[in-house]
Amino acid sequence: MKNQPYSLWHLLVVPLLCGVMVFFLVPLLVRWNENLPAEELSVLRRVHQAVLERHVLEQDSQALLHEAIAGMVRSLDPHSRYVRPAELESFRQDEIAGSYTGLGVALAAGISPPTIEFRYQNSPGRSAGLQVGDQILAINGEKIGELPAAEGIAAVITRVSAAKEDPVVIRLHRDGAGEMDLPVNRGEVTRPSVKWAGYLDPAAGIAYLHLSEFKTHSIEEFDQAIEELRSTEGRKLEGLILDLRFNRGGLLSAAIALANRFLASGRIVSLKRRDGEVVEEHDADPLECDLPRIPLVLLMNGSSASASEVVAGALQDHERARVVGERSFGKGVVQEILGGQEPEFRLKLTTSHYYTPNGRSIERRLRRAEDGADPGGIEPNRHLALDRELRQLVAAALGQPDPPRDEVAAVQSLAEKLDFDPPSPLSREDDAQLQAALEEIGQLMQAKGSGKTATEGK
Repeated sequence: MKNQPYSLWHLLVVPLLCGVMVFFLVPLLVRWNENLPAEELSVLRRVHQAVLERHVLEQDSQALLHEAIAGMVRSLDPHSRYVRPAELESFRQDEIAGSYTGLGVALAAGISPPTIEFRYQNSPGRSAGLQVGDQILAINGEKIGELPAAEGIAAVITRVSAAKEDPVVIRLHRDGAGEMDLPVNRGEVTRPSVKWAGYLDPAAGIAYLHLSEFKTHSIEEFDQAIEELRSTEGRKLEGLILDLRFNRGGLLSAAIALANRFLASGRIVSLKRRDGEVVEEHDADPLECDLPRIPLVLLMNGSSASASEVVAGALQDHERARVVGERSFGKGVVQEILGGQEPEFRLKLTTSHYYTPNGRSIERRLRRAEDGADPGGIEPNRHLALDRELRQLVAAALGQPDPPRDEVAAVQSLAEKLDFDPPSPLSREDDAQLQAALEEIGQLMQAKGSGKTATEGK
């Protein structure tokens, strides 16, 4: 592979939080818990006062206390998080909606001046008239076009992000039209989570798609991708490879909905508190099952986590799919989003464990004694590890933004003109796990013809 495109979703970076506990929110916390230790609260007040009065550098009182709460929450486990007021919007966009604020375009890597490789559907950049192949020369009067390729792309990201108001004025060069100024109002852009949907083996009807994360829009994208595969002229969907490698999870509701697309009945997942109390049980709804019999293989690796493992555990326990690849990460705990007002904040708190239909705990680190010696995660039906170099290639390929279908021809033309590789996943010849999944799906299709189950067909 040559160069990869840079997507402007890098404009938002969720800050890493650190610190120890908080003071000015103590009245709110006291309302939640009347048993806060008075001695420790007294120590907190005195430490806070000493830092403000005597530290070698001047400190902000509220910032210190936000850092304090963040540290208290961070000490609990790797997943809990305190979201301070200033981070609420980015938290909503990044962790829940899967969106960002920007232009909604991808830039071709290694190309100077920075060149638009493609535009996302319904993006601000597309609506404003940016086109594939446009070269960005300046933003709000600050020149970019003469910078080396990597610096130019970084400058676009930084200057679009740092602009104080809209519209952002982009000076660009367009073939056949010359230089022009184009004002663009930044807006919310949804990052697609379904990528590379298409037929790997058209003659056999074997399709493939990669799901990168579980967000509010993911199941809608999945349904649309399946409909497009079904409606492809001259093709019939006979088997599906669902690639969940490097999918670190997301919304439980999206995972349940996806598993339900393949399961007409039965348990999908259970949630238990630390005392073993079952607080939620989610069963398949037959009305939401659209693909009850299609042969199915899941691709997983050590970076497949959380919601990905919920889907894989349910489908594996019901013998509805085979899992190929490596044991998954083992993130089997649930985070609830709690909140408060005056000031407004969010608390992402680990409150329960996931259990598969057969009662397996997915969690690797925070295991209960009752969970036994199982190491957590989902063990594949067919184990096949990749070496470090190939794993990095797969990660880079799957991490690329996938051009919308109506941009593919223009992207291909631009790639030929500027001599770069357009984004695409690795071929079966270069991806041993994908080749293994194709072998497994072939066996499942044979088993379907003979009336055997997924396990019996093995």
